[in-house]
Amino acid sequence: MPDSPASPLTPGHPAARLAPLPFHAASGLTAAQLDVWRLDLFALQSFARALGVLVPRPVADRMSPPRLVARGALHVLLGAYLECRPERIHLQNGRYGKPSIDALASAGNGRDIRFNLAHTDPDAGGGDEAGEGAVALVAVAVGADVGVDVEGLRPLPRCLKIARRHFPPAAWERLAGLEAGRAQQREFLRLWSRHEAAAKARGTGVWRSTGRGEGGCAIQDVSWSEAGREYLAAVAVAETGADAGATGAPDPHPRTRELRCWRLP
Repeated sequence: MPDSPASPLTPGHPAARLAPLPFHAASGLTAAQLDVWRLDLFALQSFARALGVLVPRPVADRMSPPRLVARGALHVLLGAYLECRPERIHLQNGRYGKPSIDALASAGNGRDIRFNLAHTDPDAGGGDEAGEGAVALVAVAVGADVGVDVEGLRPLPRCLKIARRHFPPAAWERLAGLEAGRAQQREFLRLWSRHEAAAKARGTGVWRSTGRGEGGCAIQDVSWSEAGREYLAAVAVAETGADAGATGAPDPHPRTRELRCWRLP
């Protein structure tokens, strides 16, 4: 039996105050919607100890403190969607390293919840602390694979070389037509976030998606500015076609889901 959604964490648990909003959001998610959570890793450091214990010890031991905070917050969110305690969520890695919920090992309500996690460099503040402005995004959907990526705007002197290697010709030509500088860097990161989100949704990884573009994915931009920093992000959904049968072939024309954006804390 899943734990009551009213008490994902015991009242005395230091991370308990994070849980009400995730449970409010999770209860309303439908198969026509897509949730994107923005995690302020700098602010979440005050919950570092409480979040860290939610992650299995062998996994936690391999992570820097900022990455452990992101992973612990992910467990809080997934516990809300599955209506169980966060520490009872178990993840497994796919062929190319994409994590997913291990349904056999995890407690929960049986919903087909799928997710993806991305972050800006959380270790930029120095090994034990996330730098100010470090963020993570978590995408959550019902019954469809998702991918997400987020990039902070920054100088990229080699962006055209990277684009030529990874982007389809039309995307590279559009980028090369822009004047070198901030506008070109912004457009590169917008395209890159879409490229990486699509690759993660398909579960193939960025390097195996070179030249594939956005085919088979419905992609939406999720970008914002805050405290003098600009972030460019994208979230992708890759659905299996109704007539795909056992092959699990992607739907070439996936529908765009209603985007719901949330913040934690």
